[in-house]
Amino acid sequence: MSDYERLTAALGKVRAQDVATFLGLHGSTGVIEDNLTDFHRAAVKMNVTDWVGTHVGAYEHGGAFWDNQEVLRYRYDNSPVTEVWFSFNHHRPELAALLASALRAEGLDAQEPVDDWSGVLLRLGSAR
Repeated sequence: MSDYERLTAALGKVRAQDVATFLGLHGSTGVIEDNLTDFHRAAVKMNVTDWVGTHVGAYEHGGAFWDNQEVLRYRYDNSPVTEVWFSFNHHRPELAALLASALRAEGLDAQEPVDDWSGVLLRLGSAR
Protein backbone atom coordinates (compact mmCIF):
# COMPACT_ATOMS: atom_id res chain seq x y z
CA MET A 1 0.00 0.00 0.00
CA SER A 2 1.18 3.52 -0.73
CA ASP A 3 1.34 6.38 1.74
CA TYR A 4 -1.54 7.94 -0.21
CA GLU A 5 -3.74 4.87 0.32
CA ARG A 6 -2.76 4.56 3.99
CA LEU A 7 -3.37 8.25 4.70
CA THR A 8 -6.69 8.23 2.84
CA ALA A 9 -7.85 5.21 4.87
CA ALA A 10 -6.67 6.72 8.18
CA LEU A 11 -8.43 10.03 7.55
CA GLY A 12 -11.57 8.09 6.61
CA LYS A 13 -11.45 6.37 10.01
CA VAL A 14 -11.18 9.75 11.72
CA ARG A 15 -14.15 11.13 9.75
CA ALA A 16 -16.14 8.03 10.72
CA GLN A 17 -15.78 9.26 14.33
CA ASP A 18 -17.50 12.57 13.37
CA VAL A 19 -14.26 14.50 13.18
CA ALA A 20 -13.61 16.61 10.09
CA THR A 21 -10.28 16.23 8.32
CA PHE A 22 -8.45 18.70 6.12
CA LEU A 23 -5.40 17.99 3.96
CA GLY A 24 -4.44 21.24 2.25
CA LEU A 25 -2.09 20.46 -0.60
CA HIS A 26 -2.22 24.11 -1.69
CA GLY A 27 0.15 24.87 1.19
CA SER A 28 0.06 27.17 4.16
CA THR A 29 0.12 30.95 3.93
CA GLY A 30 1.89 30.97 7.29
CA VAL A 31 -1.01 32.88 8.85
CA ILE A 32 -2.64 30.83 11.61
CA GLU A 33 -6.06 32.38 10.99
CA ASP A 34 -5.98 31.19 7.34
CA ASN A 35 -5.21 27.65 8.46
CA LEU A 36 -7.92 27.69 11.13
CA THR A 37 -10.45 29.00 8.62
CA ASP A 38 -9.78 25.98 6.40
CA PHE A 39 -10.11 23.59 9.33
CA HIS A 40 -13.35 25.19 10.51
CA ARG A 41 -14.80 25.12 6.98
CA ALA A 42 -14.12 21.39 6.83
CA ALA A 43 -15.99 20.94 10.11
CA VAL A 44 -18.95 23.03 8.93
CA LYS A 45 -19.08 21.04 5.69
CA MET A 46 -19.37 17.83 7.74
CA ASN A 47 -21.77 19.49 10.21
CA VAL A 48 -19.46 18.74 13.15
CA THR A 49 -17.37 20.85 15.50
CA ASP A 50 -14.22 18.73 15.83
CA TRP A 51 -11.42 18.77 13.27
CA VAL A 52 -7.85 17.73 12.51
CA GLY A 53 -5.93 19.17 9.62
CA THR A 54 -2.75 20.20 7.90
CA HIS A 55 -1.39 22.30 5.07
CA VAL A 56 1.52 20.70 3.25
CA GLY A 57 4.25 23.03 2.07
CA ALA A 58 4.06 26.76 1.54
CA TYR A 59 1.35 28.42 -0.50
CA GLU A 60 3.88 30.77 -2.11
CA HIS A 61 5.85 27.75 -3.38
CA GLY A 62 2.84 25.86 -4.71
CA GLY A 63 2.22 23.49 -1.81
CA ALA A 64 2.48 19.79 -2.54
CA PHE A 65 1.07 17.06 -4.79
CA TRP A 66 0.77 13.28 -5.01
CA ASP A 67 2.84 11.95 -7.91
CA ASN A 68 1.98 8.96 -10.16
CA GLN A 69 3.54 6.56 -7.63
CA GLU A 70 1.42 8.16 -4.87
CA VAL A 71 4.41 9.80 -3.19
CA LEU A 72 3.69 13.19 -1.63
CA ARG A 73 6.08 15.79 -3.08
CA TYR A 74 6.76 19.49 -2.66
CA ARG A 75 5.81 21.33 -5.82
CA TYR A 76 8.71 23.80 -5.72
CA ASP A 77 11.51 21.23 -6.01
CA ASN A 78 9.76 17.86 -6.50
CA SER A 79 11.38 16.46 -3.34
CA PRO A 80 9.43 13.93 -1.26
CA VAL A 81 7.60 15.21 1.79
CA THR A 82 9.02 13.34 4.77
CA GLU A 83 7.10 14.98 7.64
CA VAL A 84 3.57 16.29 7.94
CA TRP A 85 2.39 18.07 11.09
CA PHE A 86 -1.35 17.84 11.79
CA SER A 87 -3.12 20.45 13.88
CA PHE A 88 -6.15 19.82 16.06
CA ASN A 89 -8.27 21.69 18.57
CA HIS A 90 -5.93 21.74 21.59
CA HIS A 91 -8.93 22.02 23.90
CA ARG A 92 -9.68 18.45 22.79
CA PRO A 93 -6.38 16.53 23.13
CA GLU A 94 -8.21 13.25 22.53
CA LEU A 95 -8.41 14.31 18.85
CA ALA A 96 -4.63 13.96 18.60
CA ALA A 97 -4.80 10.48 20.09
CA LEU A 98 -7.60 9.52 17.67
CA LEU A 99 -5.64 10.75 14.64
CA ALA A 100 -2.34 9.18 15.70
CA SER A 101 -4.08 5.88 16.41
CA ALA A 102 -5.82 5.88 13.01
CA LEU A 103 -2.54 6.66 11.24
CA ARG A 104 -0.68 3.89 13.08
CA ALA A 105 -3.50 1.42 12.41
CA GLU A 106 -2.85 1.96 8.70
CA GLY A 107 0.87 1.26 9.09
CA LEU A 108 2.02 4.89 9.16
CA ASP A 109 4.55 6.33 11.58
CA ALA A 110 2.69 8.84 13.75
CA GLN A 111 3.69 10.51 16.99
CA GLU A 112 1.31 12.23 19.37
CA PRO A 113 2.16 15.74 20.60
CA VAL A 114 4.93 15.97 23.14
CA ASP A 115 3.66 19.22 24.67
CA ASP A 116 0.61 21.48 24.75
CA TRP A 117 1.54 23.34 21.57
CA SER A 118 2.74 20.78 19.05
CA GLY A 119 0.76 18.67 16.61
CA VAL A 120 0.61 15.08 15.48
CA LEU A 121 3.76 14.23 13.51
CA LEU A 122 3.37 11.92 10.53
CA ARG A 123 6.58 10.59 8.98
CA LEU A 124 6.27 9.50 5.35
CA GLY A 125 8.41 7.40 3.03
CA SER A 126 12.11 7.63 3.69
CA ALA A 127 11.59 9.34 7.05
CA ARG A 128 10.23 6.12 8.57
